[in-house]
Amino acid sequence: MANVQILKGAEIADDTILWRYMNMTKLVDLLSTSQLAMPLASMMEDPYERDVGLASAAQRWHDQKSRGAPSYWLAADQDMHLKTAARLRSATYITCWNALDTESAAMWKIYGESGGIAIQTTWSGLRDSLVSEKHFYGGKVIYLDYNKDALPTTTHTDDYFYKRSSFSFEHEVRLISHAPDCERFLSGKDEKIRWPKVDKINIDLGQLAPSVYVAPQLPEWVRDAVQALTLKFGHGWEINQSTLYTPREPNYWPEALNARGEN
Repeated sequence: MANVQILKGAEIADDTILWRYMNMTKLVDLLSTSQLAMPLASMMEDPYERDVGLASAAQRWHDQKSRGAPSYWLAADQDMHLKTAARLRSATYITCWNALDTESAAMWKIYGESGGIAIQTTWSGLRDSLVSEKHFYGGKVIYLDYNKDALPTTTHTDDYFYKRSSFSFEHEVRLISHAPDCERFLSGKDEKIRWPKVDKINIDLGQLAPSVYVAPQLPEWVRDAVQALTLKFGHGWEINQSTLYTPREPNYWPEALNARGEN
């Protein structure tokens, strides 16, 4: 089992249900390699990854101004922050999951129309499935208004567990790891270091033990194909066709309530 450090304020219960939405290609890659793909933060769509926002900048400026900092300090600090953030994004790997009790219509909208698959596991299942000597940081993402809320962070790593409130629908849980020699790269001692865009982490798929859901927009034969695929790789996972948009049968309420002993 890998070493996973939970950051203060980002704590997550072991039985928290997690979802990972993906396309069919990524599912095949997961099954065929038994590896979890972690892309660099620089590949993420959000340009504010590892940014701190206006409120944090204002707080830093007021602190420095009280110490007698010159007027040009703020511009110099922003320039330094932007360079550090860019360096760190190119040296930090992330895998993102969604902590939701049920399927997300929003996430299906994003991933479902291109052959969407969702795997469901728990935080303990994900954490304990990692087979690596690397050090990971994990936990829930906290959502803030970057124009009003200063980030209460003390390290570069902490910053990755905050996002703008516009993304709060994701209910994101993250695992991150920093590339080897990251500190040397950040210090500017070796600016030529480059790492692969995606890090592949060995995982125990039996420990991950996910349930798999097929997007509600897809026909049922896709579910059958996914079932056959997982069996081919030796996994008897539960494969579900999402019924998110399936209309109720005429007698659904009486039959369902009767099954629950309430009718």
